[in-house]
Formats: sequence, C-alpha cells, structure tokens
Amino acid sequence: MSEATGDILLVEDEPDLARVMELALHREGYRVVRADTVEKALQLFRCGDWRAVLLDVMLPDGDGFSFCRIVRAEGFSTPILLVTARGAWQDRVEGLDLGADDYVTKPFVMEELLARVRAALRRAGGLENGEVLRAGDVVLHRKTRQVYRGGQTVTLRRKEFDLLELLLLQYPWVVSRETLIERVWGMDFFGDENILEVCIYQLRRKLEADGGFPIVHTVRGIGYCLREGGSVE
Repeated sequence: MSEATGDILLVEDEPDLARVMELALHREGYRVVRADTVEKALQLFRCGDWRAVLLDVMLPDGDGFSFCRIVRAEGFSTPILLVTARGAWQDRVEGLDLGADDYVTKPFVMEELLARVRAALRRAGGLENGEVLRAGDVVLHRKTRQVYRGGQTVTLRRKEFDLLELLLLQYPWVVSRETLIERVWGMDFFGDENILEVCIYQLRRKLEADGGFPIVHTVRGIGYCLREGGSVE
C-alpha cells in the first residue's frame, strides 16, 4: 500500500486538533493520512483504498458537503463522518442527506469520536468480515499481510505472520503448541522441535522492538496466547 493511503483519511485544517485526532487514531491502531483542503482530500481519496473518512465541514477552499456530494456521485460508499463546529440541525440534515454516515459536533469527547468510527466500520463490514484482526494496539490486515503496532509498521516473515494471525483468530484464548505447529508448518512436519519457540521469540522481539509491552505470552505446558500486559507464564 502506498504512503498516500491508509485506514483513515483525516480532513482537518486546524493543526492542533488534527494532531490530537491523529495521535488518538494511531493509538487505536489505525493508519492515518491527513489533508487540510477539499482539493487535497479528493486527490488522496481517489488514489487510495480508505476504510473511513473523518471530514471537517469548514475548509479553506470549500466545505465538507461538497466532498460528500462529489464522492457519492462518483459511486464511492466509504463511510464518511462529518466533524464540525456547525451544530445546527439543518447542517446535520444536509450532511446526512448528501451521504455522510454520521455527524460529530465540536467540541467532542475523543472516546466518543473513536466509538463512532468503530461503529461506522462495523456497519460497513470493515471489522466484521475477518479481514482486519486486532488485539490491543496490534493490528493485522489479512488481505495485504501487513501488521502494525501502535500505528507503526511491523515487518514479519511468512511463518511469523501466520503465527500471529492464528493467535489473533483465537484471541484471547490459548492455542496449543500442537495446533500452532500443525496449522503453520503442516501436519507432517518432522523438523526441529524448537522451531516454534524460535519463531515465537522472533515474533516477540519484533512486536516489542519499540518498547511495546509484552503481548505474546507462554502458557507453560500448553501453548501460547495474546494478552494485553501482565504474564500468564
């Protein structure tokens, strides 16, 4: 995926507010790209594959309503959440009629905004079709085979990715050593008995490279699981 695209297209011309929103979205595991004009937003939107758009209504070269009108006319169904200080009911009705999926009035509580983003993605199927798997701040995209932690890219080898994917599919439950070896290396694997431990070690090292708390845990005598902090060893 190119640097010009991500999960969320954030269209906001107030630098301080945009930075706060971007950091909050990164903490949730989303990849965010920002635009500060309608023109730039349209350019980014058309060349990317976005899961949602957070769109300010009042922008230097126009308004968010025109963005909604254009992208809906072009046939895009990407969820759009309008974020604006214009709280009159007429503005909300206009935005929704033009194809926006939700309308958030400034000032807002960040937790509510994040909840509305999650709800919009659920309605669109983005979190329910199994394509995106999450545990804490670890995010795995099955289709593109990309992994992120705290918004930062984590580069994994094929077996490391397959292990993490299986652990995420069973999160937060424990997956036995036998199941992991069978599903990742195959039923007829007769290689080094320590191959699983070596791969888990490498996976942990990469996921914790930037100071992230331990998330892959050993359950002695059984297998491994994902947990947010603490230890189950």
